[in-house]
Amino acid sequence: MPLMASVVGVRDVRLVEVPSRPPGRGEVRVRTVMSAQNPGTTVTRVTGQHARMRDDYSPARLPRLTFPFTIEGRQLGEVVEVGPGVENVKVGDQVVYGGPQQEEKTLRAGALRRLPEGRDPEQFLLDPSVAFRALKRSRLSLGDDIVILGQGFQGLGLTALASLAGANRVIVSDLYEKRLEVARRLGATHTVNPAETSLVEFVLEELRGEIDEGSPPLGRGAAAGADIVYDFAGAPEGLRDALNIVRFNGKIVIAAMYRRALEAVNLGADFHIRDLQIISSSPGGNPALWPWTDRRSSNYLWRLTVEGRLDLRPTITHRMRFTEIAKALELLEKRKDEAIQIILKF
Repeated sequence: MPLMASVVGVRDVRLVEVPSRPPGRGEVRVRTVMSAQNPGTTVTRVTGQHARMRDDYSPARLPRLTFPFTIEGRQLGEVVEVGPGVENVKVGDQVVYGGPQQEEKTLRAGALRRLPEGRDPEQFLLDPSVAFRALKRSRLSLGDDIVILGQGFQGLGLTALASLAGANRVIVSDLYEKRLEVARRLGATHTVNPAETSLVEFVLEELRGEIDEGSPPLGRGAAAGADIVYDFAGAPEGLRDALNIVRFNGKIVIAAMYRRALEAVNLGADFHIRDLQIISSSPGGNPALWPWTDRRSSNYLWRLTVEGRLDLRPTITHRMRFTEIAKALELLEKRKDEAIQIILKF
């Protein structure tokens, strides 16, 4: 029987057998060839650090996340059997789909995307949808100066997308040189390692503000800072930095769930005087983005990839066997200086 990756406890990833079934009407059976995942979310879940797994989480709106659960991801496979009524794909086609990572599965034909001929399949496994939602939530405008905290896979995805969207200066921060190197390849104009350079001082010096002569009511300091700060780091201290580097009327978009509670943050006079906005950006299904539904967003990102305008392959650092998925997740957790995105081969 086909194998599926299942998380049964903290850092306890197992390959379990799942039944194979023939396709019904409108369905196809596919055999997985390779896959990728959303590294940050996957690691926080596997390690039990996800916000919805903490003791202080209130399941009033979303249920608590408990073991066991599957490891989701985007996969590429080959169609091996077609059910009645299927016309959009045929046996032998290479297709892309989502869902639990497993060797074989039966899916609705309408949920598949055919791989464009002659293209590198790895390029189509990389899904920056979390980054895209954060960009849409922020309403980034042409010429905005932005700062992105954290250059994991989704943070790097935003670096690439913001450059496409017309951001002016794209300043990114991360503790690992490997990630900063990839960020520069994807469009970052400035990179900062906060362990070596004060992020606050760097941003306020670089983005000192440009104001018209003869308009001093708020002074030059009011214009200093980023138009938008995106927090992908997942550490609550990032919010303190964001408050210090965003300009008057600026926005802070929190795109990563904090892995622990924020003990204190100053939302006093300085916060109110500057008319700041703090915006949360959920992983998906956010009605606030209407009419940018998940489907519309996914279609657009696919088109950018097909047209060659979005290429996140520089984020791929490792290729491993699907049977090594537990080792791959350990690498993503413990070797952030090396691992960003891992492609699993079946």
